[in-house]
Amino acid sequence: MKDREALFNEFITAARKKEKEDSKTRGEKIKMDFFELLSNHHLDSQSRWSKVKDKVETDPRYKAVDSSSQREDLFKQYIEKIAKNVDSEKEKELERQARIEASLREREREVQKARSEQTKEIDREREQHKREEAIQNFKALLSDMVRSSDVSWSDTRRTLRKDHRWESGSLLEREEKEKLFNEHIEALTKKKKEHFRQLLDETSSCFKGWRSQEYMNQSLAREGIDLILYVSLYLKQLTNRCSGIY
Repeated sequence: MKDREALFNEFITAARKKEKEDSKTRGEKIKMDFFELLSNHHLDSQSRWSKVKDKVETDPRYKAVDSSSQREDLFKQYIEKIAKNVDSEKEKELERQARIEASLREREREVQKARSEQTKEIDREREQHKREEAIQNFKALLSDMVRSSDVSWSDTRRTLRKDHRWESGSLLEREEKEKLFNEHIEALTKKKKEHFRQLLDETSSCFKGWRSQEYMNQSLAREGIDLILYVSLYLKQLTNRCSGIY
């Protein structure tokens, strides 16, 4: 008897549990169906049950809910749910907008940096071009105004200042101008040395008597060469090479 009673009690307990679970499942389905009904009417947090009720009361999903109070409770739950969803969506949208704005600001900084670097590079190239132009203009001024290598920078500078082209070298420092002057003088000196060597080569083969000496003196005068040291050196070399001519 006891075994039968125990089996019966287990059966009753299981049946009640199943009935409770089925009831809960039916309740959840009724609730979800009711929420689906409300969603068809595009409600928001400002919607009122008194107005919504008139629109849905003929629907079977409305009638499936046991009581009017339960329907209103479900309505309130639904409104709270969509309000939370709206807040969540708003928060997500705000976060998305914040990310977009941060990305745009970063992009703007990168663009500004690139523009700044590009502008600096253009400015550097422009300044370099101006400097090169100033150097070429100053070299042209030296070429036109300084023909002798026997002049000093201090004296020449006063003369160059009187020429309007002096201002074209305003980008150059005083030391740079003096350096260009010295390079110009060195070039003149080198050129005169080359002319003098050429002159000696031309006269060495015919270095006979005072005529050749007179010819060389006239040529030296035409070239503006006053290089006694070099004359002495080359004459000595020629004397060694042409010993016995006189």
